[in-house]
Amino acid sequence: MSDLENINKSLDAIEGNLKNLHSEIEQSKTSQKAYDAELKALGEKQVELAKALADATQSLDNTVKGINEDRQSLKTIGQKAAESADIKSYKGGSLSFEVKTAPEGTGMSGAANTVTRGTLLPAYEAGWKTLPEQALGLEDLFTHVPVTVDAINYLKGGAVNDGSAITAEGNAYGQTTFTKPSLQTASVVDIGAFAYVTNQLITNEAAFAAYINSKMQYKLQFNVENQMINGALDTQLGGILKTGNHTDHTAAIRTDLPSSGATLFDLALLIKADFEKLFIKPEYFLFNPADWTKLCLLKDNKGNYLLGGPQSLATKSLWGVPVITNSLIPTGKYVLGNFRQAATVYDRQALQFRISDQDGDNFKSNMYTLRVNRRLGFAVEMPELILAGNFALTE
Repeated sequence: MSDLENINKSLDAIEGNLKNLHSEIEQSKTSQKAYDAELKALGEKQVELAKALADATQSLDNTVKGINEDRQSLKTIGQKAAESADIKSYKGGSLSFEVKTAPEGTGMSGAANTVTRGTLLPAYEAGWKTLPEQALGLEDLFTHVPVTVDAINYLKGGAVNDGSAITAEGNAYGQTTFTKPSLQTASVVDIGAFAYVTNQLITNEAAFAAYINSKMQYKLQFNVENQMINGALDTQLGGILKTGNHTDHTAAIRTDLPSSGATLFDLALLIKADFEKLFIKPEYFLFNPADWTKLCLLKDNKGNYLLGGPQSLATKSLWGVPVITNSLIPTGKYVLGNFRQAATVYDRQALQFRISDQDGDNFKSNMYTLRVNRRLGFAVEMPELILAGNFALTE
């Protein structure tokens, strides 16, 4: 288990202890003296661990500083909160902060500025901070549109059957027909979480910023990304693997595999060719890391790795298509798509942070409640531009 995992587990345990302590003082199950002593000890440990979290993520922060100097003015929600004069002079009540994920004046919204044609930028873009457990970059693939409503009506699907052809004089031309798209509704969801913290933590700038970024913001965004892939309920964001949000041609594609000696590389090329029949360039293959590893281990009859071997520094790609590995993609599945045209993220409200000592018994128990939330919708308007299925030669 990594140091970061150990730190996060320890912080989770402290948060649970703070919650229990909060409940005990509310129900008069502990004396004020015992409460104060336990709160002080937990607060000191919380700060110690949050500082360790800040140190552990510092080197990761530094790796992105040279990507684009113009982006250095973008700050995380944790940095904005910790560096705020309001926090430094905070004496109680409620405060809130919002992370705008595009520089002011660009006219962009959401993470729209992170989508560069043909290039996937790091998930650190636009003020998001992540941990090494899972790089969060999927949302950057989609177009972002700002909205001011809680439900978005959109047209889904619809195809054109072209009837145009060279026709002899006097004969009838072919008929072009249109499959009527269906009217769908994408509901805006509110995703958020809260946590109890101590006064020691909010008065330590570096530890406070690390706690917000890593313990709250990251986990919220991880939940968003998981739903954009796997969300299947009406109360969730409908993910790209939800029935009706992608197209599965895999069974038909397998019929074109070589009669002998077929490999997963052959299947991947046929999937790409099937997509290109739509006259649209595929942007990315998505695989679970286990399936990408399976491809990397394939060798020729002389024992040479087909993808370059352990010393290869080549970027991940397959038949000229960039590859993204994501542990949220189920093992044994593939996704290939032109995500920018296929789906849209509707940004209703940017990521917000709020702190209050007026939640429940916080004021007299000297605790604070942190809350992070975000409101957004997600719609796959063109499921034919996302191919997905089982990444296997046979069922």
